[in-house]
Amino acid sequence: MTNHAWAEGNATQSLLPPMFNPENIQTNTYNDPTYNFSILPPNGWIPVPQTNQSDSALAVFEDENQNSTANFAIYFYQGKPIPDKVFSLPDDQILDLAIAKLFDTSKYVVYQKNIQRFSDGFVIQAIVAENQTASGNQTTQNSPITEEFSFWLKDGRQYFLVMVSSPNGFNQNAADFERSVYTFYVGPQPAVPEFGPVVASVLILSMVSIIIISAKAKLKFSLK
Repeated sequence: MTNHAWAEGNATQSLLPPMFNPENIQTNTYNDPTYNFSILPPNGWIPVPQTNQSDSALAVFEDENQNSTANFAIYFYQGKPIPDKVFSLPDDQILDLAIAKLFDTSKYVVYQKNIQRFSDGFVIQAIVAENQTASGNQTTQNSPITEEFSFWLKDGRQYFLVMVSSPNGFNQNAADFERSVYTFYVGPQPAVPEFGPVVASVLILSMVSIIIISAKAKLKFSLK
């Protein structure tokens, strides 16, 4: 991503900057040639093997400096190319549809949500935590906090960068994670044929949902 500012309106798509900065390639240290992305992990965060065999993450990083109180994973989904009709929707409409699909608001508290548009797609950011009060508990103090950046490219590729942290130290973990997110780079791919007319609801139906499955903040996605 080229900057930290979230879009306020619906600027003409052709006037917006591209989603990824090619200069990041010079400093990125983790590369995945199969899915054509690279990233500079936060200082002290290292790639680790997946212990959950059902997890579909392409990569998982843990903070070796904090006894694994935080980790983040990268996921990929190949969707259909995004039609112009979707880009014509207001920011808040896309954002609300995305958040509703990503998180069951009866189970999660959404603390922050944003959308940023680019010439080649858009990025959705959200910070949420499990609503333990809704499940019968009276506190959310020990509930892991999730921050997610979802990259939606016009050609249909979708990348999900998800960080889960214990409440203690979340602010520092989030700062480290966000700095890493802004180094994320995805290379271009050859043009693919456009699919037929697709309404916004079809796009949203291809989103993934987050399930926090342990106190150690391990992740699992289920594709819809």
